[in-house]
Amino acid sequence: RHHYKLTFNAPKGSYNSYQLVIKNEKEELIQAGIFFGDVYLFMGQSNMSYGLRALEKSEYYKKEVEKHMVFALQINEAKYDSEGNIIRPFMEMEDIDEKFKFERISSSNCLDYSGLTIETLVNLSKKVNYPVAGIINAIGGVSIDAFICREEILHDEKVLKFLKDTGKFIEKPRKNFNTFKFANYTQMSGLYNEKVYPFKDL
Repeated sequence: RHHYKLTFNAPKGSYNSYQLVIKNEKEELIQAGIFFGDVYLFMGQSNMSYGLRALEKSEYYKKEVEKHMVFALQINEAKYDSEGNIIRPFMEMEDIDEKFKFERISSSNCLDYSGLTIETLVNLSKKVNYPVAGIINAIGGVSIDAFICREEILHDEKVLKFLKDTGKFIEKPRKNFNTFKFANYTQMSGLYNEKVYPFKDL
């Protein structure tokens, strides 16, 4: 498997559809249905992860999503151990699990997405008048250190002391990652490695 990075001057956000063509002497790859707009990262705890169906205005936004072009990428949990505990990568991942894809939000699927995300995206789309998208990696009950990279933690005395005092500091990631059983989901830098770092270039 190879990793490639393509950089170009993107057009201004609009509802115009483009296609990306990549070719060499032997093959040609075409990706159609490309739109240019804004992408936002939605992180947080349970108040961010609650589905649209939990909001009082759910029926209103269910109709509104049909009037606007909004997309979402919901990054759910990807891996578990034999006991059902979540497994986080101890190193920064270059990409998210391939089973997670952007999806256009419609009245038929919007209720299953984060309510705050859908509400925000619809209102942003109204304001800018072009496509907007949200990457959702909110997880209920996580602590902030799960979203922070290891290097930042090591240079923050208060956070470092807190993690050491509470037994959450991971001295040797390769050896000690995913040893917290049920609490694996909120271990130090776990969410950063898996669900934040892959989007560093956005």
